[in-house]
Amino acid sequence: MNIDELQDAFVAGRLQEALDGSRAWLTSHLHLNPQLIAESSSLDLLAADIDVDIATSIIADGIEPVIAIYMQSIFELNMVNEILTLADVLRITTPLPCEVGVMWGAFLAAMGELNQADKFLNRVLDKLRIVIHGPNQGNNDLIALYEKVYETLVTKVYLVDTKCNVRACQRQLDVDDILRETTKAFLIASLELHYEACSRPPAPAPVPKTRTIGGMPRQPTARKAPTASAPMLSNTSTQIMIGAVAFGAVCAVKYRSQIQASAYEVLQAIGEIKGMLLG
Repeated sequence: MNIDELQDAFVAGRLQEALDGSRAWLTSHLHLNPQLIAESSSLDLLAADIDVDIATSIIADGIEPVIAIYMQSIFELNMVNEILTLADVLRITTPLPCEVGVMWGAFLAAMGELNQADKFLNRVLDKLRIVIHGPNQGNNDLIALYEKVYETLVTKVYLVDTKCNVRACQRQLDVDDILRETTKAFLIASLELHYEACSRPPAPAPVPKTRTIGGMPRQPTARKAPTASAPMLSNTSTQIMIGAVAFGAVCAVKYRSQIQASAYEVLQAIGEIKGMLLG
């Protein structure tokens, strides 16, 4: 499958086809050996070699949209066994643009790899701090990117991790000299709500009432848990979970400039891109 066919399959919701096709494309173009990676490597080793470059804006050779298709399809189908192959792809194409790095960090968190997401996003923050404190001090674009990475770390990792030391995270935020006050206040307040929710004792489960039939007690019939009727692809919360930038990159890298700011603007841009592709 070529890139246009992969995009069509993904946007049409043919996720298994998009997953298999994007894996095959990446394997061919990057000379991957998924079996060897699965047998001889680990996420720890591969992830340690994945890095970002502030100056890099796009991955060459049209690889970026295919990576985004592969990444999002893995998440949608919950194909945990594909994570090592994806990590190898990103290792080979390192250094990544920061936008792709944010996608990778959010993806790791969404797949339950909170420790790896924490380590990677903090590495990105460290790199950005060095640049921002250098000759680029006061660069609003870099500060906005720094805030985006920090927000991803807090909302996708800290607020999900039940073992997170909320107070330590809040102190770390409080002394940060790059975050703007509005962003800092929002993130600290989000952590406070998380702390309060985790500290609150769980409410006791209601005792089901029994009904009597012919003088004999009868327990109410158990209800089945509702099953998801809509595909995950159409669920906006899952699109945002990975980072809607991924969806934009799937459709066309050149539209990335539209995929930014608020969730509303993100989804609006996604709708425009879908319309362009589907005609």
